[in-house]
Amino acid sequence: MAPPAARPRGGGLSWYRNLDRNWELSGAFGGLRVHQPSLFMIGDADPLYATARPAIDAIGELLPGLRRSILVPGCGHWIGEERPDEVNAALVEFVAGLPA
Repeated sequence: MAPPAARPRGGGLSWYRNLDRNWELSGAFGGLRVHQPSLFMIGDADPLYATARPAIDAIGELLPGLRRSILVPGCGHWIGEERPDEVNAALVEFVAGLPA
C-alpha cells in the first residue's frame, strides 16, 4: 500500500473530474436494458429531479424489471442519509418480493 502522501486524492469527486471520459467509456452501453428486478427511489427536493424528470418518467423503458418507483416528498439528493428508515423499509420490501 502506498504511503498516505502518495495516495490519490478526491475519491468520488474524481468521477466528476473525469466525466467526459466516463461518458465516452459508457457509450457502448447506450440503449441497453436492465432486466433484473430493480427499485428506483428519488427525493422530490433532489436538484436532479427536475432536470432528469423526462428520463425518470421513461425509466420503465430502460428498466423492464422495475418493480417500484418511489418519490420521497421533502427529501433531497442524499436520500439514504436523509430518510434511512424509509429507504431501508423499501429495500427490505423489495428484497422480500424477489423470487427465492
